Amino acid sequence: MSEQTLTPRHLMTALIVVLLWGMNFVVIKIGLKGIPPLLMGGLRFSLVAIPSIFFIPRPTVPWKLLVTYALTISLGQFAFLFSAMSLGMPAGLASLVLQSQAFFTVGLSAMVFGDRLRTSNLIGMLIASLGLALLGSISIHQTGSHVTLIGFF
Repeated sequence: MSEQTLTPRHLMTALIVVLLWGMNFVVIKIGLKGIPPLLMGGLRFSLVAIPSIFFIPRPTVPWKLLVTYALTISLGQFAFLFSAMSLGMPAGLASLVLQSQAFFTVGLSAMVFGDRLRTSNLIGMLIASLGLALLGSISIHQTGSHVTLIGFF
């Protein structure tokens, strides 16, 4: 197996993705000043789903599973994100809190599909939750942002 290195092109591509991802939350915050959060979630879902059906083949899973996945991961997750941001969650902190989806993914995988939680999963989630708490705390204190409790939940 050959050793792969990070080329300048790869590094630039990664930095562009990070930049666009970070700016995405600022644009969302601005958009929420004129569009209700659930409408914005529905629009986002539609603007992603409609073009995709012409270019990406449908996964070979039952329709029920595909629709459930789309409504929870694509529509539901962003409807909650947009609602939180409209209720006071700062854009920078929202991008961090959104990463808590990993905990839900692991938990749902165990409950729905019977995946076994390993000690390494639990240790990883503990470390990640401590990191989220630390970064969130730093973010709030450095920016002086006021996060509403309802927005955070």
